[in-house]
Amino acid sequence: SQLEGIGTKMKSAHIGTPVEFFITDQTNTPIAFSRFVVLVGLKLPENVVGMTEERFSLFLYDDQGRIRVGLRVSLRGNTAAVETLKKAEAGFPVIFQNLFLESKTVPQKKYVFKESLHSGLKIRYANISEAESISIDYSLDGNDWFLGTSKNTLRAILDARKK
Repeated sequence: SQLEGIGTKMKSAHIGTPVEFFITDQTNTPIAFSRFVVLVGLKLPENVVGMTEERFSLFLYDDQGRIRVGLRVSLRGNTAAVETLKKAEAGFPVIFQNLFLESKTVPQKKYVFKESLHSGLKIRYANISEAESISIDYSLDGNDWFLGTSKNTLRAILDARKK
């Protein structure tokens, strides 16, 4: 509900770029990604959580009047990250459904991911709801895993980091 409230303020302020947040506890100490996964109820496979560093950030983006969420998660220097994520990706729509703000969409159990390119980066994606412009899009860039809950969200995050 806090994220939806912030999203409403972003829409009112007409903020058209992704806004990056670092999630902290009451003492302003950053929360580790593994802890965030538990707190938000993301049922990520253990091997995916195990390849992540504790540093991450969350993005909110106004995608044509709908607030969408994105993540940037630091990965350990794991050469198997691409394959590990590919093996787990079919479950991502259900795993990340708690991040579908302002939506009543309930994902099916399994999705087939497709591939595209944006600014030279390979993007893997699955469309969840065309009517609500919800998808799971992700990309790897070096040791960073970027994920967005819409096509435009991920692309806006990738574009913003280059500026």
